[in-house]
Order: sequence, then C-alpha cells, then structure tokens
Amino acid sequence: MTGPGTRPTVERMRDEGFWNPLWDDLDRMDPAWTEQYMAAAMQPLESGSLTPREIQLLCIAVDASCLHMYAPGVRRHIRAALELGVEPEAILDVLKFATTVGIHSCNIGVPILVEEMERRAASGPVSPPESFLPRDRAADPQDRTLVDLRRHDSEERGDHDHEHDRADDLER
Repeated sequence: MTGPGTRPTVERMRDEGFWNPLWDDLDRMDPAWTEQYMAAAMQPLESGSLTPREIQLLCIAVDASCLHMYAPGVRRHIRAALELGVEPEAILDVLKFATTVGIHSCNIGVPILVEEMERRAASGPVSPPESFLPRDRAADPQDRTLVDLRRHDSEERGDHDHEHDRADDLER
C-alpha cells in the first residue's frame, strides 16, 4: 500500500497543503498506518455534513487550543476562513472559545488543592520546606522565564516544540 495513487488521503493532504512536515518520519516508518489514520481523521471534514466555513472555524479552534497550539495550522485556516467570507469577529469568537479548554486545569486542580489544604489543616500546622518559600525573583540569576524553561526542556527531551515558529515563518 505504498505505491503512487495507493495513498489518496496522504497524497491529497500533501498536494493541498494540509500535510504537516512533522509527520514525515511517521509516514516513512509506517505509510499504511499513516494513510489509515489520516483517512479516519479527515472523514468528518469530507462527509459533507459541515460547510467549508464551519470546517475552517473548527480547524482554527483545534489548532489554537492550548492542547495543540499549532501556529502554521491556525494561520492556514484563518486565511482559508477569510477567503470563504468568514467575518473576523467570528474567527475571534472561535479563538476566545478555544481558550475555554484551559479552564479544565482549574476544574481538576482546584478541588485537589482544596482537598490537600484540608488534609494538611487536619494534621496540624506544617512548615513548608525552605525551597517552597517565596523568593526575590528579580535578585535570583538562576530564575528563568517560562519560555526559557520550555525551550530548555524541549531541547533536553530532543523534541522541537519551538519548530512551530520556524514552520510558521516558512509558510509566510
């Protein structure tokens, strides 16, 4: 299932600019599985039940969500939505809607925090370790920004989350 024309979904995605170059290695390692996965993932977009405008708005929401944050896809789908006549206000509303995914961090974390605080209160006063005490961040040269930490962690793991920015530059 690897010859020309035998992988219609992957080939169409490449031809139409929907292919993510980060998938190239997966495709080389298991082209049959990649074709099957992409065909299944594309089915809702190709079923005809959604208008092209709705598809672009959904793709913006997915690509912009805090769980995905794929800038080249956001750009591609915003351009396509605008070309289809979607109002910028609708796109902005979709982006606002996509931010609600992050509230689930509080939905999970706050009840656990309350439980832990109640547990600690029930066991009597506890002094935090010195490393948990607030410190003067401005005076600490070891303090890094979140971006520095993300880049550092990404490089240590060998992944390239910061590649999204480079791919975005290439797409312009």
